Amino acid sequence: MRSLKFNSSLNLLSQIVVASTLLISTKYLYSSLGSKYFSLISISWSTITLVSLFDFGISRSATHYISRNLKHSFVKGGLLNKFTESVLLVTTALSLIISFLCSLLVFLSKYVFNIALFHHLSFGILLLLVFSIAPTILINSCRGVVEGFQDFIASNLIKLVSTSGLYLAPSLFILPFSRLFNQQELFGIAVLGIFLSRMLSVVISLGILRCSNVIPVSLRSSLNIFTFHRSAIHLRPIFSYSFWLTVTSIVGPLLLLADRYFLANDSFFVSLPYFLIPAELSARLMVIPSPYFSNMSTREISASIRTKLPKMLTLALSPSILLYIFYQPLASIWISQEFSQLSLPYAQVLILSSIFSSLGQYSYNLLHAIGNSRLPAIIHIFELLLYAVIFPLFVSWLGLLGASYATLFRSLTDFLLMTLSVYFSVYPTFTRS
Repeated sequence: MRSLKFNSSLNLLSQIVVASTLLISTKYLYSSLGSKYFSLISISWSTITLVSLFDFGISRSATHYISRNLKHSFVKGGLLNKFTESVLLVTTALSLIISFLCSLLVFLSKYVFNIALFHHLSFGILLLLVFSIAPTILINSCRGVVEGFQDFIASNLIKLVSTSGLYLAPSLFILPFSRLFNQQELFGIAVLGIFLSRMLSVVISLGILRCSNVIPVSLRSSLNIFTFHRSAIHLRPIFSYSFWLTVTSIVGPLLLLADRYFLANDSFFVSLPYFLIPAELSARLMVIPSPYFSNMSTREISASIRTKLPKMLTLALSPSILLYIFYQPLASIWISQEFSQLSLPYAQVLILSSIFSSLGQYSYNLLHAIGNSRLPAIIHIFELLLYAVIFPLFVSWLGLLGASYATLFRSLTDFLLMTLSVYFSVYPTFTRS
């Protein structure tokens, strides 16, 4: 197994590349589409990148199960290979079902419930965004599998291709037509680019999975719908573990997406990019590979934390601290002097929020590494209920800046609760080991 330093450096490199594509694409889209349609693109990005809501914990459970049984894969007579095929097949079938249900929900939201956000989008564009969910779920499954096998090179390559494509595709698609169509028509072309980039990323991700030296998967058998009933049997070992992961997979994205949808109304559309762009950028600052502890024993985890905690903290905090210090001059060069000044208050608060999120992620990963998926899920439920109360209050008090402070409050709460959970539930286990 490669060192934490190597895996984290690799993850940091991929995050830098992804952030660079985000910077390039954001500048062009913001100037080409205007505030309103750029805000809709940004909300679409956030929604698509957080569709773990729709895989019901299967990808994370697969990572946990594979990593825990990795050393015994040969003894089990190829069980992990069959398990991998089953994960791909079941998540493919699930993603198609979810896409159909979301299509129905979008139709009801637009034409029956008259939700304000959907007034700005045609039904065809909404369908393209909805059907971008299915390939994204399959991409997440591919990453979950290779991370379970501790192949972080393949994992980061999949992330690099899929996320960079998601950010670059809208700009590349509207570039030839920027002088021919109005902003609304360019927005439709940009959404088409998002959908096609998702489809291409699925093909590339499956190719990376197929070419991986540690996963000799037959794609033909994996995606054969007629083997569904046989493949589902191999997922039984993760069902009990995945229940609480399912709760986290539903509540976690709601915590991250609720503010976008709440703010997507006419009173905030003009100034919303000043909040959304720093929020999207700060979300790219996580640099530690989450399943690093998954296949370690308790003693190995304890030793790793004691010897490598300073490096962990340095890797986690350095990108956020650097961005916090240099945000205004970077944003002036990146977009404009006016944008840097108007977005600075939101960016500073959101970057602080990302620092606490990064620190809280360590505790979250440790709890999952020892098989405790229940406690993080309970914490996330509590946070969702609390956030549902404080977010409207903060927004009504301070507007978009209040939304930033509510995000900071949620991240700080998550960090404190996860850290206390590790101290009282994990630390005694480490001292006994």
